[in-house]
Amino acid sequence: MTRNPSQGSPRSRLQNLTRQLQPASPYVSAASQRSKLEGQERLGTFRLGPHVSIPVFAPKHPSRLPAERLLLNLQDPTVLEHLEFLGKKWQLGQDVFLISTPGPYARRLSLTFAALLQIPFEYISLHKDVGEAELLQTRSLKAGGNLSFEDGPVVRAMKNGHLLIIEGVEKAERGVTPIINNILENREQNLNDGRHLIPAEKLATAREQESKESGHEAKRESRFIPVHPNFRVIATGVPVPPYKGLPLDPPFRSRFQARWVEGNVGEPKMAYEKVSNVSKELSKRWSDWASLVLYHTSMARGNEIVPPTDRLPPLPSTALPLIRDVVEHFPPAEDLPPLPTDHSGEPNVAVFASTEVEQRSATGRLGQKTIDLLGTAYPQMFTMDARKRNLLHDLLGQLRLDEGLGEGGDQASLQGTGLLGYTVKGIQRVGEKTARITFVQATSGNEVSIQAPCGPLLLEPVPKVGEETDQGTVVTPRVMSIFTTLLQLHCLDRDVCLVPAAFGGGGQGGEDANCSVSHASSSTSTCISLMASALGYALESVWLWKDLGGSELVMRRATGVDGSTTWEPAPLIRGAMDGKLIHLAGVDVLGSTLGSLSRLTQDREFEVWNGGRLTLAAGGEAVQGAKPEAGNLDWKEGQILKLPTSFRIVATAPTVKQWLNEEASTIFATCATQPMDAEEEKNIIFTRTGASGPGLKKLLEFAERYRTLSADPNLGLQKSRRLGTRQMIRMATRLAHWPETDLHGLIWRNLLVDFLPATVRGVVKDILNECRIFEPGMEGSFQYRPRTRLTDPVIRNDSRNGFGGVLEFGVTTVMANDDHQAEGGGGGREEKLIIPRFDVESADPEGKALIPDLQGSFYNNAQQSGLICSFAQDLEMLNEHLLLMGSQGTGKNKLIDRTLELLGRPREYIQMNRDSTVNALLQQVSLEGGQIKYHDSPLIRAIKLGRVMIVDEADKCSTAVSAVFKSLAERGQLSLPDGRRVRPAESQGGPQDIVVHPSFRLVLLSNRPGWPFFGNNFVEVIGEGFSCYAVSNPDVESEVRLLKAAAPDVPAELLRRLDLAFHDLREGFEAGLINHPYSLRELLHLVAHMQKYPDESLSNVLLNTLSFDLHRPESLRWVVETLRKRKLDVEDLDVDKLRESSAKGRDGLKIQFDQAKQDFDPEKEGRSTDLDKPKLGKEDPDNNPHVGGNTWRGGTGGRDTAGLGGRGGFERLYKGHKIHQVSDRLKSDVPDHIKKQARAMARAALERELNEQGMQSHEAVNLHELKQRVSNQVSHLSSVLNELEANSKERSWLARQQDGELDERRLSEGLMGERSIFKRRSEAPPEIGAPQIKPKRVRVILDVSASMYHMQFDGRLQRELETCLMLMQAMNRVEPEKFAFDIVGHSGDDYLIPLVEMGKLPKTDGDQYRVLRSIVSHTQYCDSGDHTLKCIEESVRRIRSEPITNIAGQTLSGASGGEEADDYFVIALSDANLSRYGITSKSLGRVLSSDDKVKAAVIFIDKGNDAIRASRDLPGKAFVAPSTKDVPRILNDIMRTLVT
Repeated sequence: MTRNPSQGSPRSRLQNLTRQLQPASPYVSAASQRSKLEGQERLGTFRLGPHVSIPVFAPKHPSRLPAERLLLNLQDPTVLEHLEFLGKKWQLGQDVFLISTPGPYARRLSLTFAALLQIPFEYISLHKDVGEAELLQTRSLKAGGNLSFEDGPVVRAMKNGHLLIIEGVEKAERGVTPIINNILENREQNLNDGRHLIPAEKLATAREQESKESGHEAKRESRFIPVHPNFRVIATGVPVPPYKGLPLDPPFRSRFQARWVEGNVGEPKMAYEKVSNVSKELSKRWSDWASLVLYHTSMARGNEIVPPTDRLPPLPSTALPLIRDVVEHFPPAEDLPPLPTDHSGEPNVAVFASTEVEQRSATGRLGQKTIDLLGTAYPQMFTMDARKRNLLHDLLGQLRLDEGLGEGGDQASLQGTGLLGYTVKGIQRVGEKTARITFVQATSGNEVSIQAPCGPLLLEPVPKVGEETDQGTVVTPRVMSIFTTLLQLHCLDRDVCLVPAAFGGGGQGGEDANCSVSHASSSTSTCISLMASALGYALESVWLWKDLGGSELVMRRATGVDGSTTWEPAPLIRGAMDGKLIHLAGVDVLGSTLGSLSRLTQDREFEVWNGGRLTLAAGGEAVQGAKPEAGNLDWKEGQILKLPTSFRIVATAPTVKQWLNEEASTIFATCATQPMDAEEEKNIIFTRTGASGPGLKKLLEFAERYRTLSADPNLGLQKSRRLGTRQMIRMATRLAHWPETDLHGLIWRNLLVDFLPATVRGVVKDILNECRIFEPGMEGSFQYRPRTRLTDPVIRNDSRNGFGGVLEFGVTTVMANDDHQAEGGGGGREEKLIIPRFDVESADPEGKALIPDLQGSFYNNAQQSGLICSFAQDLEMLNEHLLLMGSQGTGKNKLIDRTLELLGRPREYIQMNRDSTVNALLQQVSLEGGQIKYHDSPLIRAIKLGRVMIVDEADKCSTAVSAVFKSLAERGQLSLPDGRRVRPAESQGGPQDIVVHPSFRLVLLSNRPGWPFFGNNFVEVIGEGFSCYAVSNPDVESEVRLLKAAAPDVPAELLRRLDLAFHDLREGFEAGLINHPYSLRELLHLVAHMQKYPDESLSNVLLNTLSFDLHRPESLRWVVETLRKRKLDVEDLDVDKLRESSAKGRDGLKIQFDQAKQDFDPEKEGRSTDLDKPKLGKEDPDNNPHVGGNTWRGGTGGRDTAGLGGRGGFERLYKGHKIHQVSDRLKSDVPDHIKKQARAMARAALERELNEQGMQSHEAVNLHELKQRVSNQVSHLSSVLNELEANSKERSWLARQQDGELDERRLSEGLMGERSIFKRRSEAPPEIGAPQIKPKRVRVILDVSASMYHMQFDGRLQRELETCLMLMQAMNRVEPEKFAFDIVGHSGDDYLIPLVEMGKLPKTDGDQYRVLRSIVSHTQYCDSGDHTLKCIEESVRRIRSEPITNIAGQTLSGASGGEEADDYFVIALSDANLSRYGITSKSLGRVLSSDDKVKAAVIFIDKGNDAIRASRDLPGKAFVAPSTKDVPRILNDIMRTLVT
């Protein structure tokens, strides 16, 4: 090995390591000597304290020693204590487990110890994709088909005596740690290549035994390999709990000696004497603040002063070093405000130690520059609720850090500045990959110049506020602020993650509690592009998806032409090797796998294939070798590759929820991106679209109101589509092209309002009305605008538009009395709407066969012609991608196919399903001649050739798969599994990239979200890149016209009645009265049957569709009643009548049933027919069938005893057997005295049954009537709640299985004999660190005050009783472990009256009726008065602190151990008697919003002025139920909105 001269001798390296030590040096050199093992040169002895003395030898592989830049400060006494512990364990030959908080400290400590002993190291980062092969040996194929094995890090460390560092043990899957248990215990391991690792002291004995077994001295190489005596293992991990992860396997744990370690990482980048005094003071205050946070957390934990749910998240170990670097390099402009002093004049910081966080007296908010700086190092602050924000504000305020950091100036003067009020002044290249970046402080004018890495490309000028860049971006102060912050963090050698800013001020509860991310754009991609161009970087975007494994982030297998296998770098590693700026988009989807990148971002080192290592140069010491040429990545074992210092990562995530934990905070510095304000967004929209006028003004007004209300989680608007800047630009573009566009319909469809729960839909409708955006025809007096209809489309060959011609629609204005003419195209004035067609002959001649051909099966109608026209405009004129969503059978496929047929557009098609994967969507993999080949999927073909890609059933695949459409639709970018990129034509890239064709369009087809459809709510993950359409069933006129075309011989009046009836059925589905949305498809099938078979009765034809509901009699009865209301001659439809009619037969056609009931004649069977007296009969323990006797209970066709089909008994009793029915003659031939006796016994039995349930006979009748009224709502609500359980148990693909379906991603591993190359569907185990599945806590509050009884004449009490019964019955049908449910009441007597306790849900009729009877009694006998506010307030306050018992009766540990519920809901019913007791909308809204983690709502069961006023003032929180049937429907909608 040739040593780099700059590295020096081994002894000089040790001197460099220890030269900063105090005189009591832990290292003492000794005379050179040779070790007894492998002749290594002894360099000296490592001594630390009186007990540690370890000989140090020259390393055999010095290139694998730790880099000096990664070592901890050896002058730190804490570090020396830890090193002494490690030294003791080394001398004892024991392996060590270092437990620490997330961050690099434990790893750096291990590296420091290895460097002092001159022991090379091997490293493993455990994650869910690490298995036996990654640990021990991987297989490869060489040319000619020979199999070879490459040693993994464990085997290399054992053979060479290296230190093995295993990081992230808590993330390892359960089967991984047992793999190395024997290695830890006995230092032995069998390898897949047939060799066996054994301790060196056993080698001679093993080889002697090997020789004896072979009968002679073996000439071949021995299979036994000695384990080096210096082999040691240091594992690192976080404690579980409190951190998330898997607990340690006891056998694994028992093999380690553990130590808790924590400390500071990283030395100051600037010499202390060069740091300004104000920077020193600010650094000290931040250090004091960190101590305050730590002290508060420790004190609260030890004394339970503050509940765990209200404690601040831990401060990341990297936070203070980052803040210190920022403060020292960018000094504040002015002195900090002085701290309060005690009587001696010393600063006095009062330690926060109160039992409960009180509302701050100060009305101010945290200073923006404080939020900016603290957010870079402590981004968990963006995930805090109002109580934690107040606590954070208090702690910052004690050190005067809450209102500013000495940046000076006011908010106006600091606009456009980054951290501490600095902005970028200029960038000048000073080297091939180095630039000098100059910053200037806005207030003081102080300039700071820092040399930082840059790219090799031309440095674009620094953008100025107000300028428009070459990319067409207008630089605003907000963009300049983000851009400056990015460059500041870049100068400090930090990788950055851009997240949406979501931090409120100091308020408690109320409005400030509901801080939310604005829908407006944050310009993240724009700022990343500006950073790349200003620094001369080649920018590469890597789009992540959930299925991406940790290994795939780094490398992938490939095969050569000769069939050999090799490794190729993934885009992330390839970009690192090239020194690029990498945009990691969507890091939030990686989950715990994100931690595998920590060493790359924190240490700038990474382990790759074949023992290779990427590392930064440190004076040349730790670097050797050169970058392999392209296509020659078969590195030699252990090769070290230089990683350019210019390499940077900028990650982005659309949310801060769930993923942004303490570990993620140590991986990246965070830059919180503020969204556009209203004025900036308005200017951007105008610049991009040219739209103006009243339409745009109303649109902006609506957006402001909609976004404001979306911040309140109780409203449910977060279930709607995000109204972001892209959406606004899309709608404004249409307004600019066609100013007469129906703005109401445009907003309605883009937000997919049709598919929101009715309550949320009402909120959106109210916002539209407030903004005076009305449906056509509803504008009011003197504002009426005639409706327009489109005539049928016509294709015209227009030479001016090329070969494709044009598609022409006639636009007809319909006056109020011209509706009858509209369908035929007459009436009103007509204009022409022209859309150019696609010139397939010149643009894509090979795709001509892919143009849909419906062969005349599409029937024109006005509503669908309007949709087709709008689709065509979006596709051809506005260059939009489409999302078509609707119920089944509404014609989504037919409509888009008809559109493409009219436009002459070729299409590719793919249908998604539960088994669809990202890899299958993007590429098709095959194995040809021993070589893996990647073929373009239909999606990639469409991208290349400019076709329309139809993705059907997009809601059926997992959201992790459908999420890939977001980057494609919004930015035209994708990362493919084979390493290639999909990118827009105007972006930078290489020759292997796939450039998006300008004619490419993406169309997603999907069913509506929610029950009863079984799809995933993928709308939340696909972004804003789609023009959305809610494809509903046609209106009456359009649908009737369509039916006439499909069934011309069926009477028109019958078609109209059928159509009206189906519209009624659809309204019933929306109201929750039936469980199926009857569609156009089903109606078309019915009329087609009627056309073909006109003599068949209407009832029989309807059964073609209604037979699905024969076993839901309550639903079917409602359907039949609805059909009869439209004067349709429909018989009663039920199973028994169907069987009778089928048994009788018709026209010689008989259908034979294996009947559950048959006639029985006991006389013919030789059985006695004599009657004795009614009696119970004997119980048969075996439940055998008994026919014709009078001995056993539950027989059939018998006499006297309880059973069915017989006579003379008093009780019907069914035991599950076939019923034998005696004739009517025998049934009537019963003596009167026996009949009388049977009736008396039956009444006594009924009385006994009712007494057991605590009910009277009239009460049983009342309960039965109540149950009948709410049966449909009970079924619907229970189905919605159970759907949550169905979704939570959705199966997913499990990779690395040893059986199942071949995983195309592991074909190369299969070639080499790997076993775990399959995938199979199963219920996926919870993601490591995922929260435990907990019940949803639901409390319902009932009004049991005197006014309910006094005013019951309007039905309010009856509505409340029905609602209570519906809830009890629905909750009895759900998974009992998933809900914790109770009901309380309030009256003039008390503000909290238990009615149904948690874990004691009434199950029998008697128990449920007792609850209803209790409600009536309270209303009848309580004092007058009202405790509505007090009951809601106390319920909201207590619901999170009380111990929880789910419906199954399982009691959880309660709030003292942390939150035990997944969600919290309080729903109150009230009679709206508000003004009498001085209750205002404001006070009611205050208690409903008093805890932002508890979703609360109130339903008024009175339609008076108070109720109407409150529902208007509190949209989404207050609702009015004017009639009985509305209460269950509203409650149903609230539960769907809040729970799903």
